[in-house]
Amino acid sequence: MSALDGVMHEEEVGVTFAGYLEKKGNMRWQSRYFELHGTSLLYYDKKGEKPRGELELNSASTVGALSTGDPTGFQVIFAGGKALKVKAESSELCEAWKEALREIIHVVSDLNATICPKTDEEFVVPKRYVIKKKLGQGAYGCVAGGVDECEGKQVAIKKVRNAFDDMTDAKRILREIRLMRSLDHPNVLGLYDLVRPPSLEHFNDVYIVTGRMDQDLQSIVFSKTPLSEDQTQWILYQCIAGLNYLHSAGVVHRDLKPANLLIDLESCDVRICDFGLSRIIEEGADGADGAAGQTLYVVTRWYRAPEVLLGYTHYDAGIDMWSLGCIFGELMYRRPLLNGENFVNQLEKINDFLGTPTVDDLWYITNEKARNFMMNVLPKRHGVDMTAKFPGASPEALDLLRAMLAVDPKKRIDCSGALEHGYLATVREAAEYEKKAPRVVNTDDIEAMEVTDANLKRMMFQEIMHFHDGKDR
Repeated sequence: MSALDGVMHEEEVGVTFAGYLEKKGNMRWQSRYFELHGTSLLYYDKKGEKPRGELELNSASTVGALSTGDPTGFQVIFAGGKALKVKAESSELCEAWKEALREIIHVVSDLNATICPKTDEEFVVPKRYVIKKKLGQGAYGCVAGGVDECEGKQVAIKKVRNAFDDMTDAKRILREIRLMRSLDHPNVLGLYDLVRPPSLEHFNDVYIVTGRMDQDLQSIVFSKTPLSEDQTQWILYQCIAGLNYLHSAGVVHRDLKPANLLIDLESCDVRICDFGLSRIIEEGADGADGAAGQTLYVVTRWYRAPEVLLGYTHYDAGIDMWSLGCIFGELMYRRPLLNGENFVNQLEKINDFLGTPTVDDLWYITNEKARNFMMNVLPKRHGVDMTAKFPGASPEALDLLRAMLAVDPKKRIDCSGALEHGYLATVREAAEYEKKAPRVVNTDDIEAMEVTDANLKRMMFQEIMHFHDGKDR
């Protein structure tokens, strides 16, 4: 048997190591097939048969050499003193088995349970993370602020409690982890860590660790904290640069709003977060203008592009630019810009703000009732006086705002055009912030998966293992 037989096989659910070993029992050595399932070591007469035995690894387990000094053999001591003595076909494979077993023991030994302050939520995370405070709480679970004492860095730890109880939410979390694991940009919130579960069988909660940011942009927009034009330019530039990177990776965020833009108050550094509604929309996919048919249940209403409001399912990355245009307007206005109370009122707000669109601007409307509503039912408007609406805003700022909020998505400025706009010329740092993704993120296996509890748990487990193995997608 080659060393390749003792590696993780993705099709074997939860198996992190597997292969044939010679097991000592009743004073003789016999060939058995072994599988390491998280903390459980199972052995079989032959691969594919029912297991003959199962041994559980814990923090008290140890792995060592055989007393005979055979370089191909090792023993595992379990709780209660029970010893498993085995031999591999080579010393290299023996060392690989010992490393895999010690890694699992280390993971189990390294986990520590602590209660997040001001909650009843228990966090079972590596000892390096010291939980300091509650940052937020929702139906999914809890977000805690803490410190990585090994690196001295502030972190945010999101616990998704009983992650597989709701399969729709579980798939969303899986997709978000895949995206975050694949993205690398200073203006996109990346993964700091994914806490490894003890085993697939003991996997119910998901812990996502990210760098910690002070606040989200919503708290800035609706506060009395003054923002200079330089600060506004820098914040907007980072948002566009991060969005430009996402779009180059084929990722359309689909839920941009101030609450999903994190900010460091001291540096004004911005990170785009929350990819639960994001999808991959590749150029050249089936559908109008290369965009595949998509769900319309996206984007918080105030930031929803008109083509989505009007039922166009072949939208593209332009819907993110509309959302960001609304956010840009709010940064200057310091209050909600298009705060519709319902679907119809949202269209009325857009009509009042931008003026009545032309028939050509609404080319994407296929429903005659919707077209009639926009052209004949809504009152004719010329749009607001932007200079009066945003006193103190420069002409270049208002020009970019109009370009971002074009009702016709074909006329709406894209990220590349926005980065080149004169309003951002003084803050551009192209070498550091305007890089593009090396490839389109692949989520085909997630989208094609049969949604079952077992499949979701298996894929989530593998995704966490891939993160720690450094495997790319």
